Amino acid sequence: MKSAEIAMTLGGLRKTIEQAADGLLETQYTPSSNDSNLETSVKAELHKHMAQYITINSIDSWASKRKSELREIIESTCLSAGIDSEPSPGQTKVIHSDHDFVITKKQNNDGEKVDMRDFYIELQKLGVSAETISEAKIKATKSRKGAVYLQVMGNAG
Repeated sequence: MKSAEIAMTLGGLRKTIEQAADGLLETQYTPSSNDSNLETSVKAELHKHMAQYITINSIDSWASKRKSELREIIESTCLSAGIDSEPSPGQTKVIHSDHDFVITKKQNNDGEKVDMRDFYIELQKLGVSAETISEAKIKATKSRKGAVYLQVMGNAG
């Protein structure tokens, strides 16, 4: 199968998934008698988007799980075929290729981390006072916003 044929097949599959997401859970919004036309229109649009979100989220969960399973299968198959699939840090390694596909594996450069408790202990061993360590920690601490997750689910009520 040529790359162009693969791309066309995947494009068709994406279109099928989009159509399923557009239609699968598309239920009619029931407006409140107290809502204006504008409110009804906005809420109906939001209702449609929530239905699509649930559909795509379900597909995404399945695809993510399946991708992990296939990654393990590919690793296992390479191992049983005697193919070394371990890359070097900072490098991309071609593991296998044929006329349709190429499998590569990349490992990021190794990183380092500092355990703050051990760091404090080592500073104290070097004679740095606890007050100085605390002051330095306060000056070096930066706050960051926590992750935000959108969740849409069926309403049991």
